[in-house]
Amino acid sequence: MSNVSLGSYKLKKVEIIGQDQKTADIKGLVLEINVNAYVTQPTYTLVVTIRDNRNLLNKFPIRGGQKLNIEIEYGDEIKTWNTVIGSVNEIE
Repeated sequence: MSNVSLGSYKLKKVEIIGQDQKTADIKGLVLEINVNAYVTQPTYTLVVTIRDNRNLLNKFPIRGGQKLNIEIEYGDEIKTWNTVIGSVNEIE
């Protein structure tokens, strides 16, 4: 691996795919991504925090069941998660 600081990454893509197959690129709205891996289960939980200053929640309703694709670059590696939104919580 190249000389990379601990925790540093480059966010390449954060894309939501709606039921109608329209996509919304929300990479610019992402404040934080937390990835939780489980030792006892072969699963991950991704928590994505966004700042919705474009009123995306009204224009492109985000709901559980929609596809979410995230791609990050960490040093020489690219990690991709093609997942499904479980729920939308803590709207302020």
